[in-house]
Amino acid sequence: MKPGDVKNNDVSIFYRQLQIKYPHPKTFNKVLTSITSFYKFLIEIEELDIKNPFKNCIRKQVIKGDNLILTKDEFQKIITAVESKSSFQHTRTNGRRDYVYETWMVNAFKLFLLVGGRREEVLSLKWSDIIQGNNGVLFFKFRNLKVERLGNKNTPKKYSPINEDLMTLLKEMGYDQMKGKNVKLIDPGNTYTINTIMEKVSRSFSHFRKSAGIETPFTLKHLRKTYLTWVFHTMGSDTRLLSSHSSMKVLENHYINPLLLNVEEEKLMKIKIFG
Repeated sequence: MKPGDVKNNDVSIFYRQLQIKYPHPKTFNKVLTSITSFYKFLIEIEELDIKNPFKNCIRKQVIKGDNLILTKDEFQKIITAVESKSSFQHTRTNGRRDYVYETWMVNAFKLFLLVGGRREEVLSLKWSDIIQGNNGVLFFKFRNLKVERLGNKNTPKKYSPINEDLMTLLKEMGYDQMKGKNVKLIDPGNTYTINTIMEKVSRSFSHFRKSAGIETPFTLKHLRKTYLTWVFHTMGSDTRLLSSHSSMKVLENHYINPLLLNVEEEKLMKIKIFG
């Protein structure tokens, strides 16, 4: 079909099928936004004389979650499982077993926890992305891919400071030998495409979480939520400057676990009424 031939009935069929294939509200909305934006591109940039039949489609309500975060013990159990449990995952209806282990998998999980970046950002990091600030502090410099893809060509780079825990990991990974090199930290041999490696790391994390006997449904994204919650514990409302979110409301609704007090709230705990 040509874009201009899509009618309301076609949109209705697409909408119903989309609900079946992608029942999760966030995924459903993301697909719908993509096709709506595509039509907007055809109309405004390509100047096609057509209407946007998807413009008025109703998005699903995204319910605020519990913003689960991992404890130190839970994370360590997952790391131990990578090193000791079966690396085969039953995921296919045809009985095929996927191999989810890689020699760098433990380092990948630790980087997600200690850098707190989005999936593609962390897996694209190179040793040459480590820079030194004027005060001698080391940073990871990486592109804000999510904002760039919204069409902002002048999106500034993101900077994530390298603290003591992260530097310890980098030294274990060979920082002294690799610093400055145009080589990726994860999958240095470029064995996989970025899309393949993103899926592989996500599936691997879920597999080894289950292998570790952890029933809480953590996924790879919960490492980022854990990182941002602990950053909030120290930085409070300035956390969004590091996470590159548009507002604290987004962080509070979808990332920060409300049961972990920040530094200001800890001060309140020390108050005694009547002395």
